[in-house]
Amino acid sequence: MKKYETLEHPADIKIRAFGRDLAEVFVNAALGMMEFLYGKNICGDSPKMRNISTEVIKIKSRDLESLLVDWLSEILYLSDANNSAYVEFKINKISETEIEAEVGHCSAKAVEDIKAVTYNDLKVKKQNGLWVAEVVYDI
Repeated sequence: MKKYETLEHPADIKIRAFGRDLAEVFVNAALGMMEFLYGKNICGDSPKMRNISTEVIKIKSRDLESLLVDWLSEILYLSDANNSAYVEFKINKISETEIEAEVGHCSAKAVEDIKAVTYNDLKVKKQNGLWVAEVVYDI
């Protein structure tokens, strides 16, 4: 199963992420965003090059769609503020309104820019036994 794919969009970038469960689709949506921002070889191939630091992110939102936008927006903000690519994710808790995750990041320089995670064409649903999320990023 592929983790995500980039979809056609006239002005912005749209990513469709996949997951066997809700946690995996949230992780794959974040990975797709990071790969767009930092390129395919985000932190280097060698674990020694990666120099991963970790932190915990906790978010509560009103519904599942808002939770995805808030999750991705927090990662985008932290990435920009810390000049870091968030590349490792361990979801400790997830529901339709709450997520708690340990996230690993490395120092990196963005090759692209995302201004915001939007609600435009936002979808989070279970389809044919898989979770699918579609997100449009304002570039």
